[in-house]
Amino acid sequence: MRARGRNLATHSALILMLAVALLCGCGENLGDDTRAADVRRGDIEATVDVLGRVEPKRQLALSTRLSGEVQQVLVTSGQDVVAGDLLLQLDARESLNAIEQAKRSVEAQRLQLEQALQAPSASDIDLATARLRRATVLRQRAQDDYNEIADQSDAETSDEASDLESAKLEYEIAKAEFDRTMEGTSSLELDRLRLNLEGAELALQQANEQLEYTRIRAPISGTILAIDAREGENVYGFNPLIQIADLSLPQIRAEIDEIDIASIAEGQSVVIRLDAFPTQILEGTIVRVPPGPDLTRGTTIYEAFIAFDAQSQPVRPGMGANLTITIERVENALLVPRQAVRRVGRNQVVRVVGDRRESEVIVLTGVSNESEIQILSGLEEGQTILLE
Repeated sequence: MRARGRNLATHSALILMLAVALLCGCGENLGDDTRAADVRRGDIEATVDVLGRVEPKRQLALSTRLSGEVQQVLVTSGQDVVAGDLLLQLDARESLNAIEQAKRSVEAQRLQLEQALQAPSASDIDLATARLRRATVLRQRAQDDYNEIADQSDAETSDEASDLESAKLEYEIAKAEFDRTMEGTSSLELDRLRLNLEGAELALQQANEQLEYTRIRAPISGTILAIDAREGENVYGFNPLIQIADLSLPQIRAEIDEIDIASIAEGQSVVIRLDAFPTQILEGTIVRVPPGPDLTRGTTIYEAFIAFDAQSQPVRPGMGANLTITIERVENALLVPRQAVRRVGRNQVVRVVGDRRESEVIVLTGVSNESEIQILSGLEEGQTILLE
């Protein structure tokens, strides 16, 4: 009986020692469903995973202002162009004719003004004097002829009366021309001529603008993405015909769910994995977050624009991207596994093992990710905690 008692006592002691070892063992199973871990210090990042798509930072749809027939398409899709290059030309014969007419009008008005500003030459004076003398003689002769029949009843309707009126008119014209030649052009007449010239120059400017409306020029240096026009076909004004983009500075347009948009801000770092290059990890930064949602979608989706370094990868517009946005980072934080924290009522609690017993401690938490959570208060580094 004594031997049997001693064996039972020995077995009980072994079982007790094993239980204590399991209870105090760090990171080992404490039961069928219980594990333990230590409270540690480290860095933690909170992230948001979203989708996006590569697009040029600047992309423009180009059109002519006038309708007409496409005369010439001077570029092809994929071609690099420089700002100012001519890309497309409509039939511009009407505009060219209008320019020629406007040029002639400008030259005529300029010539009139120049002549009016010049001092009269000797030949101009002699000619004006001769015309005035001739008009004076003709008027006097007509007056004498009329005087001979002035007493007749039909004198007012006679040929002599008509000739006298014509002679007087010719004299007044010759006299005015003589006075203008001797005195020079009046300031009022010069003002009128200057206004006429300005009007002609404005008409020429407008004609040149109309010609430019038949053309599409590259507003930026970039690459032609698409052309929706063929030579010989008729197109409408302001209808997009050519797509151009600056591919030297690609960006990513990210789609942000309304649940996450409050956490997204300019300056946050982004890890980028393009669908076309899944093994290549790129880095970027959020540079713009528009305040409103994308109204073209059926659901509420916000956008964020990400600048990134393509690292010589042949990135093309339209490529899909998987994005991990770091919304917060804390260094040297007190960390525990997420499985260690559970909610009890309004509190968050952690089961702590100490002095061979287990207790629940209320904690205040901070930043979290998929695997860990920051502890702001309630625990200390090195404590052993139980995981659910």
